This record gives sequence, C-alpha cells and structure tokens, in this order.
Amino acid sequence: MSQDVLRIDTLDKEISDENLEIQCHPDDLAYILYTSRPKGVMQNHRYVLNLCQNYTNSGKMSEGAPPALINGGGSLRDRFSLLYSAAFGGAVRDIYCALLNGATLLPLDVKQISLHKLAGWLQDNEITVTFMVATLFRHFAATLNEEADFPKLRLIQIGSETVYRQDAELFQRHFSPQCTLMVNLGGTEISPVRQFPITKDTVLTGSTVPAGYGVPGTEVLLWDESGHPVPPGEVGEIVVCSRQLALGYWQQPELTKQVFIRKNSHKYFKTGDLGKLLPDGCLLHLGRKDF
Repeated sequence: MSQDVLRIDTLDKEISDENLEIQCHPDDLAYILYTSRPKGVMQNHRYVLNLCQNYTNSGKMSEGAPPALINGGGSLRDRFSLLYSAAFGGAVRDIYCALLNGATLLPLDVKQISLHKLAGWLQDNEITVTFMVATLFRHFAATLNEEADFPKLRLIQIGSETVYRQDAELFQRHFSPQCTLMVNLGGTEISPVRQFPITKDTVLTGSTVPAGYGVPGTEVLLWDESGHPVPPGEVGEIVVCSRQLALGYWQQPELTKQVFIRKNSHKYFKTGDLGKLLPDGCLLHLGRKDF
C-alpha cells in the first residue's frame, strides 16, 4: 500500500475548506498503531465508531453532562483531558469520544508540568472525564492529600495494565461519591472488551480488580490449547469475537493468521491472556499465557 503523507504543520499557505467529496467505507483502513511488542495494528472506521459508542454509552458522555453526575448539581459541558501521545491507542478514544459528543478536549503533557501539579490542572480546567493508564493513576492518586477536591470530575477511566485493589481504595479515599472509576480491559486490537465500574460503595475482596462485564457487540470466550471452550469456572485463554476486530498486523501475515481466526463466518482474536468467568458472568483477568 502506498499513500502520500500531507504534513499540515509544514504548509505555508491556507488550506482550502472545499469539500473533498472523499468516499469512505466503514471497513476501510483508518490508521495503523504500533503496540509495544512491536506490531502494527490496522484498524478501520467501523472500529473507531464502535469504540466511541461503547465508551459514550457506558460513561454517559455528552455535550452537557447530566446535572445528577456533577457534584453540587448544575449542568456542565463534558470536558475531557487528553493525557496520551497521539501514537497511543487511548488517544483515538479520547479525541473522538470528545469531539463526536460535542465535548471539550484539553490536551496536557504531564511530564511538562510534573505529576504533582496534575490535580491542580484537573481542578482549574474543570475536567469532568479523564482517562489514565493504571500506573499513572496510581502515582497520581498517591500525590493527593485529604484536602484534594474534584467537584466536577465524574468519571475516571483506567486500564491498559492490571488494576489492583489498592488502586480502587485510593480512588474511594480521594474522590467524591458522584465520581466513578471505570476499569477497562482491552487492547489496540479491540477495546473495550470488558468494563468494571467502581464507586464509593464497591467492595472488593481479591488483590486485583475484575476485568468486568460484557460490552455490546463483543463476545468473550475462554479456549483451551486446542481451541475448544473450557468448562465453566476453568481457566482458559481469553478470545474475543466481534465485527469490530482489527484488520490484522501490518506486513505480518503469518502472525495475523495465528491470532485472528475465522470460524463459521465469525472472526476471533486470541489475546494471549488468561481468564476465568465467575458465576455471574464477571471475567477475571489472570495475566499472560507466556508470562
């Protein structure tokens, strides 16, 4: 595939606002993002829209956040933080969830202001929704004291790494009863796969937070080494079935063939992670197969 790259920041003249009349199909390639392994994950437009729809619905995101979700009442346009590099999958979610919902998006390089000033930045900019990787949230929450107050912050989304019970306890200690900590299981190939909401009243017994419950349009199965479903309550590899799966890995057809499986007109993604289903359908994430 060969495409011209337009560097907008190097143009020395105004860009036309004329409609380019570009025809775009939901299954056309939207972008390629590299994982840490590294693998170039190819995603289409259908995936981006499904990603935004799931996060929008579960997080009640909108142009104006409902008054009941704002500490102290009153209506406030949702204001998102953007704490990720644009080369990270989370940035796709943050950018388009904000813009497609008519919300405000405020980017910040945390390294520039230092972690100790992040709380003040969230307060001063009246952020209502923020997304963080689990490690960033853990270190951020550890900088807070008992006087920390975030009256506008109603939703903290975390994921990308294991979330521990201590992380949930930090959240319950420092954030208001109107705020929810949403734990997400997902990856660059497909996200979210599972979600687990935590409030002030949530009681956790294990050392890690469960991966959670299902999201629309995505089915999670547990397979053994032979590709068969494991018995209820047994540990197996987490396999995802969805129309929104990535198209594959850029210029790695063999690897794509190994982990993206087609069976009976359905497409499955073998995550390489282990999991177990609880009787109520909640998924426990138990780490990598090759850890």
